[in-house]
Amino acid sequence: MPKFPHLAKFLCLCYRHISCGGRSLALFDFVPMALSSSTRYHSRFFAYPYCFQAAWDWTAEQSSLSFLGVLVGVILGCPTITVSDCTWWFRRFPARGRKIHPEDRLLWLIVAAILLPEGLFWFAWTSSLGTPWPAQVCASILIGAEIVLNLLSTTSYVIECYLRNANSAMAAYVSVRSAVAASFPLFAIQMFEKLGAQRAASLLASLCVALAHTTAIFWVYGEKIGSWSWYSYDG
Repeated sequence: MPKFPHLAKFLCLCYRHISCGGRSLALFDFVPMALSSSTRYHSRFFAYPYCFQAAWDWTAEQSSLSFLGVLVGVILGCPTITVSDCTWWFRRFPARGRKIHPEDRLLWLIVAAILLPEGLFWFAWTSSLGTPWPAQVCASILIGAEIVLNLLSTTSYVIECYLRNANSAMAAYVSVRSAVAASFPLFAIQMFEKLGAQRAASLLASLCVALAHTTAIFWVYGEKIGSWSWYSYDG
């Protein structure tokens, strides 16, 4: 009999949540998805101002205009996923007997996993002074589209996986993602100063390529992985 029964019960409950996370929110998938999201935030909020101010000698106000490319990507991404939901998803839902299948939401998340490294590689390889600056700004269009596709697809996927427990699932995912993202500012400046914009951004893009396969795995095996969960919704 444990001396601290309440502590033992709490640890047991934590173990159940961690070991039975279900579908894409299993613990081993928290970190890859969090790293991918953190890389996106890092590339936008640090790499863009740093590269344009250091390489092109722009002011802070001028370098902030480079985010207009992100805005264009967001504007393009919103109607894309909306039209997809109103056509492709609404046809599949009745075909499945009006049964929720969360993996259907991963289609555009797979596309986002492809767009992010492409945008980062584009940004990295056009960051030299010999390349006109509009080419580098256009790279952010892909990143902007990825932001919308990633955010909306992930949110819909988590909600459909857990339904009654969706709030807790989203809180857990955001907590892990935020914890990983908080580490980037600790080494971002040193990395870009020592490696340079091209190598540093290419390193981030390579990391995204290494993590991109996780979404495809859950597209194929998500339903089976979901059967391990004690808290995901099946019905």
